[in-house]
Amino acid sequence: MTGDTVQPRPGSVAELDHFWERSKLGWHAVYLGLLAITAVSTVGNEDLSTGRRVLLVVLLGVMASSYLLVGKRLLGNEGGATEIAYLTVTWGCFYGVLVTGGSGFDVPYVLLFALFPQIWASIRTRWAVGATVVAISGLTVVEIGRRGWTTKSIPSVLEPWPHNLRWPCCSGSSSRA
Repeated sequence: MTGDTVQPRPGSVAELDHFWERSKLGWHAVYLGLLAITAVSTVGNEDLSTGRRVLLVVLLGVMASSYLLVGKRLLGNEGGATEIAYLTVTWGCFYGVLVTGGSGFDVPYVLLFALFPQIWASIRTRWAVGATVVAISGLTVVEIGRRGWTTKSIPSVLEPWPHNLRWPCCSGSSSRA
């Protein structure tokens, strides 16, 4: 049996550990594609001033460049200073895109389909939990800011949170009440 490799059992932790290796090309394509979609919608959005469109494209360009130069190599890593720095730059640019685009420009939210998995693929699980809480908190602050810091906007952003955090499959109920 020399030379034979043992394949991990389907659904095992060992199999999951190799997920990012098997799917890196797909993740690169998805993330860069979502950045491209956001950039195209930015350039074509006539509701935004030219200055805002330029700033949005620059922020998206920083996100793409940092991913191509650093981030794509970090998928599947255990995390360290480089990974934390990359995630900080990327999420900072993402928040900047949301703020610059204003309340009517929701296309950038599609990037979350790739940004949250990047957190979990780039750093240790314990750190990823904390980073996810920080990222969601940042999104909450940004969204309240986009809607205006009023007594109506704050509850409208915060109200769905308790419902969204409950898992109907685990609570025995599928209602949102």
